[in-house]
Amino acid sequence: MTRNRALLLALRIALVAAAVWFVVDRVDIADRTVTAADGSTRVDPGLASLVRGADARWIALAFGSYTLFALGGIIRWWWLMRALDLAVSFRAAFRLSYIGHFFNTVMPGATGGDVIKAVCVARALPERRAQAVTTVLVDRLLGLLAIIVLGGGIAVTRIGEGAFGAAAAFLLGLVAAGALLTAPLALKPLRRALRLDRVLRALPFQHALREVDVAIQLYRARPGAVAGIFAFTVAAQIFGVLDAWCLARGFGLEVALADLVVAIAVISVFAAIPIAPGGWGIGEGLYAHFFRYIGVAAAPAVAISVITRLIATAHGLLGGLFLLRAPADVRAARDEAVAAQ
Repeated sequence: MTRNRALLLALRIALVAAAVWFVVDRVDIADRTVTAADGSTRVDPGLASLVRGADARWIALAFGSYTLFALGGIIRWWWLMRALDLAVSFRAAFRLSYIGHFFNTVMPGATGGDVIKAVCVARALPERRAQAVTTVLVDRLLGLLAIIVLGGGIAVTRIGEGAFGAAAAFLLGLVAAGALLTAPLALKPLRRALRLDRVLRALPFQHALREVDVAIQLYRARPGAVAGIFAFTVAAQIFGVLDAWCLARGFGLEVALADLVVAIAVISVFAAIPIAPGGWGIGEGLYAHFFRYIGVAAAPAVAISVITRLIATAHGLLGGLFLLRAPADVRAARDEAVAAQ
């Protein structure tokens, strides 16, 4: 292991440890008896009691909602590949997505599922490797952009309520920053003014960069298809939020769906940084911190995060079954992606 990788690993471990400490410091695992000023007592359920006492029917609905959310992500990626005329069947996209999901569950950082998916699809389409890899990146960015736009739009309508103003500024600021960064690629006059073609020719890995640029220009030339995929993505993101809403109901909480959309949009931005396998530890800290702004205490917020992550892990294990039955070329691509890290 190189020194830089060792330092990066140490940083990840430190961040996960800090997140775990944050959760443990604010969440009671066991029930806690609280005595009021008038001498009366009440029992605040701890994390263990919340999880044990959750309504199984709502958890089943949460699992179903997450499944639809995951299926929506697979359809989005398949459509993105079809928009570039990449010959990948839905069956192959489904299998590779779940194999990627398995690696996202068990491995952090650059060895995660997106890299595995990218290498697999690139090996399947050697003549258009860079464009195939670009679909994986666009897929991830489009999913993140959809929840940011959805959460930012709701936050704007409630900008005068508590933390919603800060959430609106944060989320829409990210959208604006993304638009500024991508404008030179999408707008020809700006592209010419910045002499972007000359810049690309001066950079290393010119062939790969040209292929990526071709893919972006193909997407730009098909605004109807991209708009349709984005609209579908926004709708599919609702199922990801419904997962948390069903779990909240399973814990006996009444939380507005719109509030959850905003909170999960903010959480998704920070959770997109790959640190721990499956996001364990980091996700719980994010939920404990940001859910308090929508009136959810730390213990149930962490319980929602834990069950959501267990549901995601169950889907990831299904991806492991696909990996065991994967063709030799898929296993070779997996080995290549892992060995490259």
